[in-house]
Amino acid sequence: MVILNEHKDRITEKKLIGPPDLAVEIASPSTAGYDRREKQDTYAQAGVAEYWIADPIGKNVEVLILENGTYRSSGVFQAQATLPSKVLKGFLVKVAQFFG
Repeated sequence: MVILNEHKDRITEKKLIGPPDLAVEIASPSTAGYDRREKQDTYAQAGVAEYWIADPIGKNVEVLILENGTYRSSGVFQAQATLPSKVLKGFLVKVAQFFG
């Protein structure tokens, strides 16, 4: 999870109040369906602005952006592609860094 400095008041000693700005899941074959259905729906309902699903088998990352309460895919990225992020402006991370 990523919480931006502008939302650090969401962090208390015991819990997070409100959604993170970005959630990143490392999918496995046994959880991929769950991550793409139940977790995705739960994160959207909670208002998580971005959801990245990293697939270590396919070595790719899908970037999902919350728009009007529903996630829209910005694409599935591989290798040296830089992940586009509306939340982490100016933060450049390449897909390969996930699977180093």
